[in-house]
Amino acid sequence: MSTPDAVVWRYVAIDRQRQTQRGVLPGGSGAEVRSALRRQGLTPVRVRAARPVTARMGLLRRPIERWLRSRRHRQLGRLFESLATLLGAGVPIAEALGTIGGGGAEPGSRKRGGLRGVAMTLKFEVESGRSVSDAMGAHPSWFGGFELAMVEAGQERGELASVLSELADRKRLDGELSAQLVGALAYPLLVAAVALVVVVVLSTKALPELTGVLQSAGVEPPRLTRVVMRIGQVLAGYGTIVLALGVVAVVAVAVLLAFVRTRGIYLPDRVIVRLPEVIRRLRTAAVSTQLAEMVCCGVRLPRALRIAAETQRGLIAGGLGECLGRAADRIDEGEPLSGVLERSAWFSPEHTKLIVIGEASGELGDVLARLGASENRAARRAVERLTAALQPAAILLLAALIGIVVMSAIQPIVKLREILG
Repeated sequence: MSTPDAVVWRYVAIDRQRQTQRGVLPGGSGAEVRSALRRQGLTPVRVRAARPVTARMGLLRRPIERWLRSRRHRQLGRLFESLATLLGAGVPIAEALGTIGGGGAEPGSRKRGGLRGVAMTLKFEVESGRSVSDAMGAHPSWFGGFELAMVEAGQERGELASVLSELADRKRLDGELSAQLVGALAYPLLVAAVALVVVVVLSTKALPELTGVLQSAGVEPPRLTRVVMRIGQVLAGYGTIVLALGVVAVVAVAVLLAFVRTRGIYLPDRVIVRLPEVIRRLRTAAVSTQLAEMVCCGVRLPRALRIAAETQRGLIAGGLGECLGRAADRIDEGEPLSGVLERSAWFSPEHTKLIVIGEASGELGDVLARLGASENRAARRAVERLTAALQPAAILLLAALIGIVVMSAIQPIVKLREILG
């Protein structure tokens, strides 16, 4: 348990009211932390050195870290915004981190536990002499290369509060656009689920009674009714198996995508140009905005390109990441950025022309910022068009499915009237 060079330790302890307390403390060893807890009137239950959750995950570590970061947009936005506000008011960085980590929750509460825990860990590491960027770098499941480069540049320029404010705004915008896209795709799935429920309920409850009456009278049920009943009975009888197969398929796809990321496999440019416009615009908007913010903060362009390249991995975006990495190498050799990007399917002639102007005028950061804002607006409009197209289509599909089910119920009734009449 003893780890002499450990800075931060996580603990679980029992207080005098027999309530469980969780938190983090600095210390040179587990014994030292236990002694500190006893002096505070706490009985230690478990004390262990704080390490990233993904430390022992092998080849899956980096994909899982990227996934965790993608799920923490809102938490990081709150952290950066709170830090920017406190630093702007003149609060020292360690005290600001302690305020975020210790405030807002009752003792023993786990509310905002992840955010409070990482804030307190950063506080202790900063107090031990590490810079904020170095302390954040020890938590790759929270902070990526982009955030680390921005914070480091803000420290060097003495503008950490403004940089953190920019990061907070970026996290908020990223979360809004992602939520809008997820909402656009979730609506048709919800409608499809409702349609399936309607089919299953009618085909297992109402239709069997109607067809039973027909069969007792020696009349064969209509074909449409039989088909709908069969589909509903299959869904009801094998629903658990279908659901299990769906879960297995999702897990298999996730593992395959992680393998693709780690192996650097990606779609060629001739396939990329045939993808929906919104996908390309979302990626180029994110890259342009990242590059603009890093360049404006003083990060050298080759380093900024390599950091942005690390955020673009996978089957679709891997080609963009490869292009950015290649651009960084060519810039180190003296070639302009526009000369590399014009040979990529991800950037249009308009993009490369604007970058040429930015390089010639020495205002590349401002040009990239305008380009990123333009791409963000275009991506938002594309998502809105997608939403406007999907919602009526989903409603029409639901209406068609319900119409088929209703017809399958009406036809036996018509036959019954003919028999009785």
